[in-house]
Amino acid sequence: MVQEARSVTGPTSAGERDELPATRKKTAVGLVSVSLSPTLSHPKTCSAPRKESNRTSVSGWCWMQGNQAQTTSKQQVSVATYHPEPDPEWASYKLGIFICLNCSGIHRKLPEINRVKSIHLDFWENDLVEFMKTHGNLCAKAKYEAKVPPFYYIPHSKDCLVLKEQWIRAKYEREEFVATRVCHETASAGSREGFLWKRGRDSRQFLKRQFLLSATEGVLKYYTKESKGPKAVISIKDLNAMFQTEKIRNPHGLQITYSKEGQTRNLFVYHESGKEIVDWFNAIRAARFHYLRTTFPTAPEAEHKEAFKKRWFSLDSQERNLFYFKDPLVRGALILTHSTSATFQDYVSQIKGLITEDFCAMKQYLETQERATLMAIGQEQQVAQQKIEEMIGQLTAKLNMLTEIKTQLQNRLQNNAMEQLSDTSSKREIYIGSPIIMNKITLDAKKISIVTSAVEELKKQLEMLILKKYPAQLPQESVALRQQRSVCSTSVVSAFDNPEPVISSQFSQWAVNVTFDPQRIHRNLEITSENKKVIVSRFPPPYEPTPKRFCFSQVMCSQSFSEGRHYWEVSTKDSGGWAVGVADGNIGRKDQLGRTELSWCVEWTGKNKQLSAWHRNQETQLSEDRPLKVGVFLDLANKHLSFYSLTHKETLLHTFEINILHPVYPAFWLYGLDEEGSLTINHINRD
Repeated sequence: MVQEARSVTGPTSAGERDELPATRKKTAVGLVSVSLSPTLSHPKTCSAPRKESNRTSVSGWCWMQGNQAQTTSKQQVSVATYHPEPDPEWASYKLGIFICLNCSGIHRKLPEINRVKSIHLDFWENDLVEFMKTHGNLCAKAKYEAKVPPFYYIPHSKDCLVLKEQWIRAKYEREEFVATRVCHETASAGSREGFLWKRGRDSRQFLKRQFLLSATEGVLKYYTKESKGPKAVISIKDLNAMFQTEKIRNPHGLQITYSKEGQTRNLFVYHESGKEIVDWFNAIRAARFHYLRTTFPTAPEAEHKEAFKKRWFSLDSQERNLFYFKDPLVRGALILTHSTSATFQDYVSQIKGLITEDFCAMKQYLETQERATLMAIGQEQQVAQQKIEEMIGQLTAKLNMLTEIKTQLQNRLQNNAMEQLSDTSSKREIYIGSPIIMNKITLDAKKISIVTSAVEELKKQLEMLILKKYPAQLPQESVALRQQRSVCSTSVVSAFDNPEPVISSQFSQWAVNVTFDPQRIHRNLEITSENKKVIVSRFPPPYEPTPKRFCFSQVMCSQSFSEGRHYWEVSTKDSGGWAVGVADGNIGRKDQLGRTELSWCVEWTGKNKQLSAWHRNQETQLSEDRPLKVGVFLDLANKHLSFYSLTHKETLLHTFEINILHPVYPAFWLYGLDEEGSLTINHINRD
């Protein structure tokens, strides 16, 4: 681990300033992109320039302050105003704002209020460009951040996803900070009551506990089921909270820190709802803010908002320097000073140079193979073309002969009929006696198949070597950006996205939002990621007993369907054994998916490496390989249920004919011994 040290004697660095909330900083002006050339062709084509129309290609930058355009130097801008980034790649043409890559995925989850386009890869209509000119990030900030409470935490680029998503949803979806909203007093905002999942002493199991926060009383209490009184009463003056998603192993994990008898204590909690856990986080901040304002009424509000921050200090006795860090140093960490920094930079530069050389060699090899492959296909094309030309020559000669015969017959019409018939018969014998054999001209299918298979195998090997062996060190790339890059793109994606491909389904127009039901789940399974992911967990939460809870490792969704057409997708790449299907809502808790009259599924068994379709306890073995993603199309209008593999292309796996009398639910099975195995319901952009 290497940390960059900051000197106490010098001024505050730019990195330190970036850690302050955006409301304390003077942000850059709004960013608008305009056309420099209305005749630019589409970036994916190499054709001649288009005729000027109502569509415009974004190719230049125009920086705007408010609604007046003025050319300035490029400064850093972010749509969420919490982590400035230069040259944003995306923009929302409904809100009139520019968005960084990290925020673009969150904004796509809000299709009702937001529409996202790529600045460089998409075409922009003239009216959209004019709309962007009259808006911008500063205009959006003035509208949607008019009344941000001083205690509300505005996230930064390195904060966890739930903080960023809830900040964007609060601004644009719920419009919590517009000027017309009534702001709550800090005492009211710092008071909250509800249930959170708290980790027990053994650090394995989370238990449901009731929490009570009161800014007026200045305490945080939590209760257990066994005790009537509070289990603990924590003073707000000793209270702090921060998100620790990796430490708690939950995307909504919150660490509450307090002091008791001179020792630091921690409470590790989470909640299934991202909004709920962020509201608790900001409620604790509001209670702290209320405490500081009432305890120190004469202090400026900026000091209340930006209280003292804990920093880790290190003294270098040899160089007589004192350094401080945002986070505590890990044992074995290396502190970079002026003497070691240059050496380290040289070492990193050498590594980068070697990697660049290796990739250049691979590019050269791929280009050579590409030329050889295209040459082989071109040779096959030439052979086929030569055969076609020979056939055309033979047919032309035969046509000329028939034309000559026709002319001779017409000239002899006035001669004796018998002589004409006799001569015609001889000509006909000549014609019939020399037919042309019309062979079908095709390319050598065997050679073409060998070439295409070799290219596909090379692609798979590169994916396995680069994307699977070293996923953690490579940057993540958005789904939309991957779709618009060429097939030979050298960009690398995250391990969570690979090797699962990005395929747009023909049924995406019927996409529905389905979520797992906590009431219809086996006790050894755990639901996370806003009820979109189910995991085989060693320490699942304690579920309340219900008559519908499955006895097998199965789970159903909360949504049901009785008519119409519906489509959803499930990522299966992280499970060694699974089943994806639908079932009647009256399925028994001891019934297995696909083994009853009113349940249908496609199942993969990792032990036998067999893909099968199940219904009425009847198995239909399928020849396809294991799919990494399964699409389910429920067509109740035509009484069909179809399953598709979305691994390399959209391939039909199996179709059932269904006739239902009651609503059906999406249903799933996971291999119970596959610890940490999971299924994830994918988000689908409707066409």
